[in-house]
Amino acid sequence: MAREKLSTAQWVLERQLAWVSNTEVKAGFITTIDIAMLGGLAVAFTACVNRDAWAWLFTGAASLLLFIGVVCAAMTINPRLEGVATKSLLYFGLIDKMTSADYADQFKSATDECLLADWLEQIHVNAKIAMLKHLWAKKAIMFSLASAVPWALAIAFLLK
Repeated sequence: MAREKLSTAQWVLERQLAWVSNTEVKAGFITTIDIAMLGGLAVAFTACVNRDAWAWLFTGAASLLLFIGVVCAAMTINPRLEGVATKSLLYFGLIDKMTSADYADQFKSATDECLLADWLEQIHVNAKIAMLKHLWAKKAIMFSLASAVPWALAIAFLLK
């Protein structure tokens, strides 16, 4: 029975790590789009010789929203290393503190129950990490989408 639980726990952890990875891919996409939009805005802004108040307003609003979107995306990919156990055979940050021989000995002598407890703790920690990353990704998406209208209006006023 412990082997089946261990296998299920491994599957759950792998799914959570995939969610974390997918969130970071979204953050990369958002950052790329936001920086491209900022670049386009910068080109239009510098090409414009007669900037009226509307051009300034929409350029400022779009730039601010895009900048906040990039910051939120950066927070999405920010490594989360706190909240881990003091002893784990799964977490790389703790494995790194052991010698290769000590790690091998501890892993070989670990029971299924010990490994299951380690998996379950890692699942819980990674669930918190995944949730935090998804919240930051959601904010990045919201700010990036909110920038679309002022960005389009800024481009229109700058290129008229």
